[in-house]
Amino acid sequence: MLLPSLRRLGIGWRPAVDWEDPGLAKVGRLIVPVLITTGIIQVQDFFDRFLASGLAEGSISALNYAVRVNSLPYGVVGTSIATVLYPTLAAQAADQQADELRATLARGLRMLSFVLLPMAVGLLLFREPIVQLMFQRGAFDPAATRLTAYALLFYAPGILLFGWQDFLNRCFWALQDTRTPAWAAAGLVAFGLVFKLALVGPLAHGGLALGQTLATLVSVGFLLWQLRKRLTYIGGREILRSLGVHLATAAAGGLAGWGLYGLIARAAPGDGLVAQVVRLFPALGAVVVVHVALALLFGDREGAEVVSKAYRRLARRRA
Repeated sequence: MLLPSLRRLGIGWRPAVDWEDPGLAKVGRLIVPVLITTGIIQVQDFFDRFLASGLAEGSISALNYAVRVNSLPYGVVGTSIATVLYPTLAAQAADQQADELRATLARGLRMLSFVLLPMAVGLLLFREPIVQLMFQRGAFDPAATRLTAYALLFYAPGILLFGWQDFLNRCFWALQDTRTPAWAAAGLVAFGLVFKLALVGPLAHGGLALGQTLATLVSVGFLLWQLRKRLTYIGGREILRSLGVHLATAAAGGLAGWGLYGLIARAAPGDGLVAQVVRLFPALGAVVVVHVALALLFGDREGAEVVSKAYRRLARRRA
């Protein structure tokens, strides 16, 4: 679109590729494992559909809808954290600032746990009302809602794992290592197939969801192990301490939200759209508010940082 304007200004441009440029060869070496990783993930989708095809009618659709819902928390919030921190990781890796890189890595993992764990708890507790509100209309009947909510029962506990996996992959890319994420993806598919074959019998399509979550746990463990080998130290104790705090505060938020949902349900029964919104939104809000309040009470650094940034952004919008 800019070429005609450039010509009018007397600026010419011709595409040229220097095949002997060492940078081009380096990009080629780095991108091949990424392409292989993408192909491996497609193989995983094929196996999921194959295994689900022998289950009850609607199982494949239920898995697809459950994946869409389960991807929302990281897609909406978690991706922004990883996207903001990735240039910092890349710059620190390029400048060989090992200590700063370790600090950014640990900070990213802790921030993701603070943000994603209450979302996982909310989705786990209110999976059926959420699916009902989002999809239940027309051909998507209550039976389809129950099938999708059943899959979410096993997907939701892995929300943080899915977020960590993506962020850890970005850490390796910042280190210009695309092979380790490719090996992790291969292990994800291999372990996932083993878990799913073992669990699909007793748990039906829920076994496929649980198998994916367990395989992601193995993949995240492998990526953390490889990073620790490469960086020597990644702040594991501090990450685990924050994880424990966030698990406790998110669980407390879940109890508060569940109690509030029950109180509102008695005051506003029914399956209408307004009644669903009136019950669900305050309950989800209670999960987040209690989680954040307790995290701040415990002096959690990530909680304070996220709240401070949210407050500054809100203040700028008002101004």
